[in-house]
Amino acid sequence: MRKRIVTAILLPSVILLLSLTGCRKELCYDHDKHGLNVSLFVKAGWDLSWLRDSTFLELLEERYSIWEKGGMASMLDRMKVHPGEGIACMSYHESGTVNTTHIDSTGGLVRLQEGLQDILFYNNDTEYIIFDGLNSYAEATASTRTRTRASYNSTHEDETTVNSPDMLFRAWVSQYDGVVSARPDSISITLVPLVYKYLVIFEITEGIEMISSARGALSGMASKVYLQDGHTGDETATVLFDESHSFIHDPFILAVVSTFGAPGHNRGNTYDPGDHTFGLNLEIMLESGKAFSANYDVTEQISLQPCGGIIAIPGIEITDNGGGGFFEVSVDDWENEENIELPL
Repeated sequence: MRKRIVTAILLPSVILLLSLTGCRKELCYDHDKHGLNVSLFVKAGWDLSWLRDSTFLELLEERYSIWEKGGMASMLDRMKVHPGEGIACMSYHESGTVNTTHIDSTGGLVRLQEGLQDILFYNNDTEYIIFDGLNSYAEATASTRTRTRASYNSTHEDETTVNSPDMLFRAWVSQYDGVVSARPDSISITLVPLVYKYLVIFEITEGIEMISSARGALSGMASKVYLQDGHTGDETATVLFDESHSFIHDPFILAVVSTFGAPGHNRGNTYDPGDHTFGLNLEIMLESGKAFSANYDVTEQISLQPCGGIIAIPGIEITDNGGGGFFEVSVDDWENEENIELPL
């Protein structure tokens, strides 16, 4: 009789305990959605301007009257900047921990830690960008892959030659205070470019019908950019561009070159190059099979446009002997290029 009474008392208690255990397990699965946490809903916008100063554009319209030509319209279409396909979010907490989250290009929900943290956003769809020092926002930089070209006649002999970098954007939120709440906080950010485009225009006044292809290089440019505030380092690199970045439209050779901009630049309104110079190289292959190269000083033009713009070289004459300022290069070296996946 005593055993029956004990069993009658214990059985409901066991059933109740199991029932409560099952409920607790279900609540754990749902905790992130309904519990208290630190979360931030990010709405992302993009700065897609490629031309920061219209001065050179106005001068070119006046000098060349080229903007009505179909070839220029096609090149300007290539100059368009497109937003990234996704965003990486790196939160640097005051405790020293670093967490990374990925969201859509329009934004999304980011889980954070309680307390103060700085947050870096950048597009995560780059292929040729090399990131370094991401564990410390003060040291986080982006560079691009090195590349060699045997026929290139260096104007800056101590510089590494590199590929044009992919488009890179960033946004920065300083000292965000994560507070535990049942509802996410929300902010709006604008991702601004760290890579800038130059439209390079070579005006060919004679012999353009002899040219089959063209390529070149832009030297003296910044080799890396700091992600936190967008300033460039003092180290320099030569950015190579090939036939895929340029095309011939009588009477011009047109090219689009992407770079990190001028070195030692804090993204202010003015830039003083000091003793530093910028060089532009042009290599042409003639229909006859001969190849020629020439170099131009573009220090003044880039100093006025340290974050992308228009570079114009007027009055180039081409003959079967190369023309003024050109020297012959080996045709064997025309295709001799090598990509090396190493950080600068």
